Amino acid sequence: MRNLITAVLLALAASTTAHAQPGPMTSRPIRMPDGTLLQLGATEAQVLAKFKRAPDREVTLENQFGGAVGQRWIYIEPGYSGRVVTVEFAGGRVTALREERLK
Repeated sequence: MRNLITAVLLALAASTTAHAQPGPMTSRPIRMPDGTLLQLGATEAQVLAKFKRAPDREVTLENQFGGAVGQRWIYIEPGYSGRVVTVEFAGGRVTALREERLK
């Protein structure tokens, strides 16, 4: 009986953890509210122009030695589409994108 309870608790914990983690970064373009696409290779200036504002959060990406290798910009759009868009840069260009829906 104790083994069954332990197995159920582990399964619940694993499903909750998996649900809470964000999706993987992708190379798929993201459609903007004006119908244009945000794609890999876009510059920081182009991203700012598409969103028409600064990101809600900026994170410096570091290598294993603590050196800066890029940036992650996070845009939260609760009003328009209920989504979070994450944009990663290296060398001033978009290298990865992620779009998630808020619940």
